[in-house]
This record gives sequence, C-alpha cells and structure tokens, in this order.
Amino acid sequence: MVVADSTRADALGSIRFPVDELRGEFRSILVAPRAELCDAAGPVLFLGEWCIPVCQEASGLRYAILPNPWDDRERIAQAEAYCWDFCQRLFPGLAEHLNSLHGTNHSHRYWQVFLGSWLMHAVHVLYDRHLLLKNAQEIAQDGVVVVPHNARLKPPPDVLQAHNDSFDDQWNLACFAWLSELLGQPAHRVALDFTGRRQARESLWKIRLDRLRKSRFSDLPRSIEKTLGQIIFRRAAGDGQVLLAATYHHLPRDWAMMRLRTRGVVAVANIPWIPPSDVQEDHRRRHGLSTIRWESVKAENDFESRFVQLIASLLPQCFHETYEAVCAESRARYGEQPKHCVVDGNFMLGFNLPLLEYVARCTEAERSLWVVQNGGGYGYFRTRSEERLMVEMADGFLSWGWHEERANRNVVPLPSPLLSRVRDRHKGGRRIVLTEGVLPRYTYRLISCPIGSQFAVHREGSVRYVQALPPALRGELVYKRYDADYGWGPLPEPLARLPHEWPGIPYRASEWNRHARLAVVTYPDTTLIEALALNVPTIGFWNPDLWELRAGSEPYFDGLLRAGIVHHDAGSAAAKTAEVYDVARQWWATPAVQQARTAFLDRFGLASPNWRQDWCRFLAKLAGLADG
Repeated sequence: MVVADSTRADALGSIRFPVDELRGEFRSILVAPRAELCDAAGPVLFLGEWCIPVCQEASGLRYAILPNPWDDRERIAQAEAYCWDFCQRLFPGLAEHLNSLHGTNHSHRYWQVFLGSWLMHAVHVLYDRHLLLKNAQEIAQDGVVVVPHNARLKPPPDVLQAHNDSFDDQWNLACFAWLSELLGQPAHRVALDFTGRRQARESLWKIRLDRLRKSRFSDLPRSIEKTLGQIIFRRAAGDGQVLLAATYHHLPRDWAMMRLRTRGVVAVANIPWIPPSDVQEDHRRRHGLSTIRWESVKAENDFESRFVQLIASLLPQCFHETYEAVCAESRARYGEQPKHCVVDGNFMLGFNLPLLEYVARCTEAERSLWVVQNGGGYGYFRTRSEERLMVEMADGFLSWGWHEERANRNVVPLPSPLLSRVRDRHKGGRRIVLTEGVLPRYTYRLISCPIGSQFAVHREGSVRYVQALPPALRGELVYKRYDADYGWGPLPEPLARLPHEWPGIPYRASEWNRHARLAVVTYPDTTLIEALALNVPTIGFWNPDLWELRAGSEPYFDGLLRAGIVHHDAGSAAAKTAEVYDVARQWWATPAVQQARTAFLDRFGLASPNWRQDWCRFLAKLAGLADG
C-alpha cells in the first residue's frame, strides 16, 4: 500500500498522516475496526486499511497506517518458502504427539495428508500477524495494543472454521492479544461486545455449508440426493481399486464415470461432514502440545518459539477432541479397504474431513494419490502455496494443461471437467458483466495476489473502470460481486450503484458471462479462464505488480495483452470496452484474438468435448495398475 505523501482529513475531522510524521508519538495500536478500541487522546497506528471505518464513528482522530510488509513483493516468495520449511520441521513432533494421544501409529505422511492444509494455513496466518505486530512495535515503541479484556483463542471445531476465523475481527483481536503478551508489548484491555459478530460468523458458516451441499447434485430433489449419496457411500466402502472424489464430476449426468466401477473405479460425491457441536476443550491433554520436544524448532527464532507456544490454542478439535468421530465417519463412508485416490484439490484443503482421513489412510497403505486442479492461478502465479502443498504431497497432480519438467513434479495435463462443460457455450446478450473477486482484509495465505491492505488499491481499479466508461455503456453494466465482503464494509459508490442481481440467471459468474455481450474480469484467476473457455468476448484488467507471474507463463499472458484481451490499466480496459461493444462478436472472432485465447487455454484452461473419454482412460489405467 502506498501511503499518502501529505496529510488527509475526512468529513468527521480525522486526519491521516504519513507514518514517519508521527513516528515516536503513537499512543496506541489499533488492530481491528472497532471504535471502542480507539484512544482519541493521541495518535493511533492502524495495522491496515481495514481499520479506517472507525473514523466514521470516532471523530478527530490523528492516525497513520502501518506500511504493508507485503509491498515488498519479493518477500512473499521468501516467506512462503520459509513457512513451508517450518511446516516440514513441525511434522515429526506433531505426528509423534498425536499418535501418542490417540493410541495410533500412523506415519508422518498420514498426518501430512490429513492436517497439512491446516498447518500451512496456521503458519501463514501467524507469520503475518507476528510480522505486523513486530513492525508496529518498531514504529510505535511507546504505543499500547488495544484489545478486548476477554480475548481468548479457542480451538475451532474443524479446518473450515479455522479458515473462517482467520478472516474475523474477534479471532484476530484474540490472536494479536496473545502475541502482544508473548512479545512483551504493552496492552490495554477494554470491554467489547461481540454478540452480533458471533452471529454473523455463524451465518457465514451456514452459508458455506449450504454451498457445499449445493455442490453435490444441485438439480436433484433433496430426498433423491440423500438416497443416492448413501448408495454411493456403500459402494465406496466395497470393492474397487480407485476412488474418484472430484466436485466437478456431476455424477447423475456423467454415467460414463459410474460405469467405470465395473473396471475398478468408485466415484463418490461431496457430502459435507458437520462436526459435533458443543465439544468441551480438553485443557489437560492440550497442554501436552506445549510440552512437545520440537527438536527442529529454532528457539532463537521469535516467530517459531511463539508459534509452538500457541499451537495448543490453534489446533482444531477434529485433530484432537473429535478425532475419533472423524475416523468413525470416515470408515462408515469409505470402509477399510485402501484404494488409489483421485481427489479434487478442494478436498485436500480439509473441507471434507472424513474423506481426507480416508485418503490419508490410503497413502499410508502405499496407494497412490492424484490431486485434481480445483481453480485458476495454478501453473502461472509466481507463488501459490496451495499448489506447492498439493504437488509436493501427492504422487501426481492433474492440471488444466500446464506441466513442469522439474524432478519430483509429476504434473499431468488432463482436460478440466469444469471448463469442458462450459466450452463454447456463450449465448450473448446486451449486458456487460463486471466480475470482481474479494480478498480478506487479514492475510490468510502467502500467494502472489493483493495481500491485506493491497486489496483496497486493487478495488480502486474497478472504480476507475466504471467511471471511465461512457454513460450509455455504464447503463449496461451488472456487477457480479463475491458471496462475502470479508468485512470491507460498504462498496465504493460507483460500484454500489450498479445492479447486483440478474433475475432469471443463476448466481454464478459462468452463467452471467454466458448471457453477456462482454465479460469484464478484474483478476487473473478461475473466472477469467472460465470466460475464455465459454468463448464470451472478454476484457481483463489488473495491476501486474500485485499479481506476479512465474517464469515461463508470461508469453501466454503477453499474447492476451497484445490481442487487447488483457489490460494493465482500468482506463485502457474501459476504452477497449467502448471500442468493441457494438462489434463484440466480430472483434472476438478475429484471428489474433482467437489465437491468443486458444494458446492460453491450451496451457492453463484445457477443455475438450471428449473429456470423459480422456478421464476414463486415465482412471482405467490407474485401476489396471492397481491390479498389477
């Protein structure tokens, strides 16, 4: 985030200063946007842009914003590599402790597969919070961290809730409170009511569960869906050499996949597991996590020593108190017989724990694990931590077209079922669909995208795009917003005025773009690839300094840039929109545009009308290897 060179005042008289003008004067450090935490008597250091909304409730503040450490973009790759190494050094001690706790003798690989995603997430989150607080200490040496008096880190029930918590003000306040205590930073504790925030968190939890449920058999009545799911689970627990678990295989429509069962392949649906409620935290047994002999942890490293001190409060209950319940559900669904596993990347992130526990058991039994790419960014983001997790953990990775020649990187291109279903299905219309992704205020993963306060800069591009469009075209815009705003608050006025609904069209970006004249995408991720696969006239724009590409992928994006599909400036994208709106299909059909589109998709968005046959051949071969 680029800090303003001069002071700025808002309508309520609060004044933002460059941080150096107030260095040494700060009285307090604000870590979350709650006015009750503000000390109006002296300058306040905000940890990020997300704190600015307090200025609407507390007038007359003098404040500065902590420079975002991730503005040094080289630091992202370095920190991600360090965090990966730290995770690998934590596994032996963690695996030994959990085996002793549960009376098991699972291998390190079992625990890496089962809880690797959570551990990576926890390390990334704590690394960021620790770094922010250390930097704040250096700038506001006499400042105190203002936190709730009852702030406490409580172990989440499962991995999904752990992810959800890391976006939330209450959890982050508790995290900063504990870190400030461990770092010896003075803290001022105040009363704070989180009742409303807790309800909001529970609502988001329900929204996410509903989304998972809808990802099963969205076009079947609920009773039929439940019955079919139970049948599939019984089959999964029976014979077969290969288990296929991929959210992009809609089983009722893809009977070719089901018929593969006679050749040793069992396909299962994504039916989420809801963790037991109101499970009491086992304080005595959790204390053992703090006494593990972390032989490879560097005691002189501030972050590493703080992390192991907090791990007892971070480890989800699904690995501790309710581990036996997860294992029982896993065996009831999938049985004891190990199989080779072909698993969607979403499952490897820990969002279906019984399935992940079964996959961990299969890998422990020396069955192979193949992970299926679950979205965009893989193969071309300079740093993508989930890609490292999945590629390094699995025996093979099924990509959307890209591959790598490096040793021990078994990346195999295979047509994406998701993209193959939407391939060349554009219908057209009058609307311009502006799709904007939303990233959390608080860092949750080290990746080559806007991090923390940088999202505010990224969103300014969408505002500039709307403002630069001719008024007549502005009237054709519809705004496809993300399901959650992650606490950023009200939309900027130019975006808030746009229609956010499209009656009669399912609320999915691919469906909106299918009925659009132009698809406008503000980030180089899944939605961009889907739009290109749909063959809808597409315009993308983003700041390349916030979405770095890895070596080898630039030529494919440069091709899109030369064809006028991708732009690095919102004004340029708006000008292109105005230029081609009336002749969108003709422009899109030109050889230069189609060649750039095809080259990109062949590398990063592979789709095929024969994708079922390609997948059947791959799965049958894997089943045949199992027989041998």
